Amino acid sequence: MLPIYVAYTHRKHWFPFVSAANDILREYGALLNLKQLAERETVMEDYELSTEIGYATAFLQKCTPHAVREIGFGFDKSTGKHSFLLHLKQLSYEQVGVAWRVWDGSILVSRWIYQNPEFFKNKTVLELGAGCGLCGLVASRVASKVALSDIGDEVIKTLRENVEINKAQLPKTNNVSVTSVDFKSNSFVPNPPYLKQQVDVILGSEIMYEVDITEALVKTVNMYLKPGGHFYGVSASYRKGAKIFVEGMKKLGYTVEHQLPGKQENYFNDGDDMLFYHCYGKK
Repeated sequence: MLPIYVAYTHRKHWFPFVSAANDILREYGALLNLKQLAERETVMEDYELSTEIGYATAFLQKCTPHAVREIGFGFDKSTGKHSFLLHLKQLSYEQVGVAWRVWDGSILVSRWIYQNPEFFKNKTVLELGAGCGLCGLVASRVASKVALSDIGDEVIKTLRENVEINKAQLPKTNNVSVTSVDFKSNSFVPNPPYLKQQVDVILGSEIMYEVDITEALVKTVNMYLKPGGHFYGVSASYRKGAKIFVEGMKKLGYTVEHQLPGKQENYFNDGDDMLFYHCYGKK
């Protein structure tokens, strides 16, 4: 377990550690072995050991390919339980690139969405580069319509599966659509049809990786966002496209703020240097 904890401790530089460790973890079935170990009576009787196994299992679920990630919201200290849980299937980096997992940035934005439903109530919402679909699914609890978008057959398939997996938790999953939106395209996607009329809110978490993609992202946000609409997103500050996005949005006349509106409780992380984006003011 030492490589896992080393990777976890140094989160800004963890990807090479975890990427290499994943091959080993897959080969030896570490996640399954840990779960089986946790079910042993002698382990359950040892609080310290069972707690450590729980921590290790939770981290492996974050970084192990094809694991189902559990994300909780509304933690109640009196009961020790979350009031709202989502389960998201992940893929692998080798399979789909950066869209393979639930990134910390999307968790931060989804927590903010959960705490500030008034910004999404009865709104039409588009999540760009949705990956596993976390932010859009949380918004769908109160939004009128939500479109989860990305590119690639496997990513799109997994997005649809994640909608199905969470139907019991999301009473309004019939308002969620999955579609393919390529930032480099200059045409509206045909489905869902309401995207052609533009949307009230666009979400984007950790999608500013490269300069050319970010320049195309600026165009896409402007194309799909209604006048008076809002873009909410997050990116690690060291991403190549972070500054490009701000410059591009300002050139189009948007106001760009690095603080999300409303409540700001318990969703900031204590590791990576994250930049939040609130863009508005389209005429």
